[in-house]
Amino acid sequence: MGQKSKINIVLFVLLLGGGFWYLNRVFATDHKFHNTKAAFEQTIANNEVDVLFIGSSHVFTSTIPSVIDKHTKSRSFNFGSDGLRLELSSVILEEALKSCAPKLVAVEIFRGSLADIETDVSKGFQLRAFDFASNTSWLKFRRCWDIYNLNELSGVYSPFLRNHKDWYKQDYIDLDRRLEIDPYLNFFDRGYMGAYKTLNDSLSEVYKDFKIITPVVKKAENFIKPKHIAELELLVELSKKHDFELLLYTVPDLRYPWVNYQMYEELIALANKYDVRYINQNQFYEQLDLKRSDFKDASHLNFYGALKSSNHLGQYINEYYDLPDRSSEAMWKAEQEEFNSKLVLLTEGNLLYQDSTTTAFTEQLGFKDLKLHQKLGHLQLSLDFLPQNLSLNGAYILSVQVYPKAGKEDQLAPVSQEKGRAFDNLTFRLEDLSIPFNKPLRTTIKDIERLRIFIYDSDGYKGVVGEATVINKIGSFIDIQ
Repeated sequence: MGQKSKINIVLFVLLLGGGFWYLNRVFATDHKFHNTKAAFEQTIANNEVDVLFIGSSHVFTSTIPSVIDKHTKSRSFNFGSDGLRLELSSVILEEALKSCAPKLVAVEIFRGSLADIETDVSKGFQLRAFDFASNTSWLKFRRCWDIYNLNELSGVYSPFLRNHKDWYKQDYIDLDRRLEIDPYLNFFDRGYMGAYKTLNDSLSEVYKDFKIITPVVKKAENFIKPKHIAELELLVELSKKHDFELLLYTVPDLRYPWVNYQMYEELIALANKYDVRYINQNQFYEQLDLKRSDFKDASHLNFYGALKSSNHLGQYINEYYDLPDRSSEAMWKAEQEEFNSKLVLLTEGNLLYQDSTTTAFTEQLGFKDLKLHQKLGHLQLSLDFLPQNLSLNGAYILSVQVYPKAGKEDQLAPVSQEKGRAFDNLTFRLEDLSIPFNKPLRTTIKDIERLRIFIYDSDGYKGVVGEATVINKIGSFIDIQ
């Protein structure tokens, strides 16, 4: 074979490989784990990572690295991924260990992470971990072989082969598949992503007794199957090989009191067998001061709850594990300063408007001490009602209309745009006028021109009751990045 032919073959192979790489990037699905991967690459570029957290969305909505670091003086990273099952923890860990040398790896386990991978949805979630791992990984192949059918394997290894039927939906220019995370709705911190929203009223009622019901053991087949035990043994083996300690933990979940406690007895027994610590934060509700308002849904904490969970877990890790002290490092200090500045804004809020005067809707109902904050990434409206009598309880709906500034109409909610409204409309049933009103306004508008506040009859809108109040000269949002 001549030199020219060899060169042509090499060029052909390079072009073929480059084209396949490009198509795999094009046909990759947008999801949060792309954000996690990018954040990890940025973190390890100039810093050491001492603690890794691995698990499902349970992990990425509950464990805030910067809060953990505050207590441990080390640096941590959150590798939580939607729907991740326990047996894929080692796949993520093996890939991460190529780039960092952690001293502690914490793996979260709960009922959901032990569920079988049978449905298309659950199989799809595992692809996020598999896409993170190298295609040359023997462990990746073994796990794929256990989970997927033979005709599914090619799609596991190639997003192009997996999603090629959706060719007309793809962006062939912008290859960035990270989610666009709105900092006014969610907080992102080295793999952690938590929402500011709170549990809705119907779920709050369902789980009102979550702190007083004690889980019970109902004898059943083992929850922890041989495949889970094999995974735990592999994690222990990796901990010895790479010289890190292993921690098993379970984060708060409103459904916990109603889950068969046999699963947790099995987990405790295995942790003892392998001489690994295990902490179940569901057994510390009082210590965490956990409330239903600390959850975004039945199984996930919101930002409020994650702060509590992370502070508690950080204290636990600091007590039982010896980690590097990075508190004197300039980068560590900068990370903490940035997080703390955001935390002050997110918890204490940015006052946008305040009026202490008394204002009347009607002769029978007025209000005073109106305040509007940018708090936890959203608007927070507070005021004190001044009813003439409490027979007005439940009689009215409070409507708050939020108008964007000229040229910022694209900030209107999709439903407002669809209906041709010039404002976002938020409504609240006034059940108890004797307590202060303090509610988040679920709007995506940040550049606010004015607010219009009024009441109408609770049995249906028949027009404004009394007088509407218009608020102008509203302060500016502080940008959160």
